[in-house]
Parts: sequence; C-alpha cells; structure tokens
Amino acid sequence: MPNLQARINELKKAGKPNSEIIENLKKEGHLAQDIYDAMSTNESLYELTPPTPSEEMGSESMDEDEDSYQPMSGLPETGNFIPSQKFPAPSKIPQRQSIEEIEEIAESIISEKIDELSVNINDISLWREKTSSEIEAIKQEILRIRNHMENLQATMLGKVEDYRKSITDVSIEVKTLSKVLEKILQPLTENVKELSRITERLKK
Repeated sequence: MPNLQARINELKKAGKPNSEIIENLKKEGHLAQDIYDAMSTNESLYELTPPTPSEEMGSESMDEDEDSYQPMSGLPETGNFIPSQKFPAPSKIPQRQSIEEIEEIAESIISEKIDELSVNINDISLWREKTSSEIEAIKQEILRIRNHMENLQATMLGKVEDYRKSITDVSIEVKTLSKVLEKILQPLTENVKELSRITERLKK
C-alpha cells in the first residue's frame, strides 16, 4: 500500500487527473479496490497536512502588524478603546474526492468484478463440457462392456447347447450299441449253451 500511495503522489505531482491515474495504475496490475483504498487514504493525509511555511509567515506578519500598531499622537484616547485581537487565519478547506472520481473508481471495481465473474462462468462452462464428455465416455464404455457380456453369454449358451446335444447323441449311440450287443450276445449265449451240452455228451 505505501508503494501504491507513493505512486499516486508521483502521478499527482505530474499533473495527471484521477481518471488517468486510475487507468495507469490498473495497467500496472493494481486492483481497483486497492486503488480506491490508497486514493482515499492519500486524500485523508492531504487533508491533515499542516499549513506550508509561507502560510505561517503570512499569519505571523499579520500578527506583528497588529502588535506594532500605535495610536496616532494628538488624538484623544477614549475609554472605550478596543484593543487589537488576533484572529486565526482561515483554515484550509479540506479537499475531498468529487462524485465523478468516486463513480469512476466504483465503475472500475464493478468492471473488475464482472471480469472475474465472467472468467468464473467460463471456467464452469469448460468444467461442465469436460464432465459431460467424461460421462459420455463412461456411458460408451458401459455399453461396450454390456455388449461384450451379452456376446459372452450367448457364446456360453451356445457351448452349453452343443454340449447338451453331444450328450444326447452319445446317449443315443450307447442305446443303439446296447441293442446291437444284445442281438449279438443272445445267439452267442445260445451257442455256448449248445456247446456245453455237446461237451457233456462226449464225456459220457
């Protein structure tokens, strides 16, 4: 803040109006609120500045003239003579910021806040777009996984169906083989029995 006040004093000494001072300070990177506070403090200090030596000398010379005043000889002295009195010199009228200056600073602050709000709104818009893109990507990934699971399920069902058909076919083949063996074994059994009878006869 002291550096900012020194800069304001420097620009004022250069004869710059307040509007130009505000613009220069904003270009130098100072915030409008800091500029307003510094200018307000600067004006308050200016109001409290003691009178210059020239003003003090003027007041003292006036007092000396009043003290050195002597009545002219030959004039009768009256009992109602009022002695000279010292009146203080009129104090300097405080200089305050005009309405236009306050309006300029207020407009600068409002403009600065609007710019900050616009940046925040832009950031929110970018964040919303980024979030929407990420959500869309997640949706696409979920759909891809679901399709993959459906395909896997269909493949597994197909494999199970093929296995069931294979089991059915094996069962049919086993039944067929059983019937064939039954047809083959029945004559063979009879032949074995007949052979046994013949063997018994030969033994006798």
